[in-house]
Amino acid sequence: VLFCGGGTAGHVNPSIEVAQSVLRNSLDSKVAYVTTLNGIENQLVDFKKYPIDVIGLYRGLNLKNISFFVKLIKAVEECKKIIREFHPNVIFGTGGYATYPVIAAGHKLGIKTVLHESNAIPGKAIKSLEGDTNKILVNFKYYLQKD
Repeated sequence: VLFCGGGTAGHVNPSIEVAQSVLRNSLDSKVAYVTTLNGIENQLVDFKKYPIDVIGLYRGLNLKNISFFVKLIKAVEECKKIIREFHPNVIFGTGGYATYPVIAAGHKLGIKTVLHESNAIPGKAIKSLEGDTNKILVNFKYYLQKD
């Protein structure tokens, strides 16, 4: 299982728990985590990590968003390479900007993808990936809201 999600411990800790459960219940399983370069996931995750260079999207009109889209395109290509190297059966994402390129790359490569949203209102990454994932797990019933 390839895990992704970051920005806050609220995105990372659910992935760690699921990864530990996978390892406990399937002794021949492998897990790895796609991290941002400097995110909190680097401090919390203690299994194999693949760092990618991706940043968050600025709200509203902002010239810095040009670098966001350039990095995002490169990150999706980088994630395709990671997926080809690791050969996951499934990719598990928990939200945050680090989730998007991994799930998008996995979807393009035909890998099963699962998103977990623990917040009452899904974030931008989860909302934008709704059509590119096989399953979304939620803790709360939610309604799509315009930002």
